[in-house]
Amino acid sequence: MRPQKGEIWMHYKHDSNGPENNFTYEIVGLTVHTETEDILVCYKPLYESVYLQEKDVGYFVRPISMWDDHVEKNGYSGSRFKKLQK
Repeated sequence: MRPQKGEIWMHYKHDSNGPENNFTYEIVGLTVHTETEDILVCYKPLYESVYLQEKDVGYFVRPISMWDDHVEKNGYSGSRFKKLQK
């Protein structure tokens, strides 16, 4: 499923018992890498990201090819991201 601007998605690391909106993101839009022509997903966290603050940036990007990846890690088996709402 191709993410669309404004949609809310949850990363597989989301902990429903954790802080509100942890590992939950709003899609900013899709972009293209000018050298490789790879399509990238630009997304912003709906939680305070210390990682982004340390880098002094506001968004994450990830190749769209990784967006729907199947992940098997630490006992989890499923999609890397799941759409929460339109």
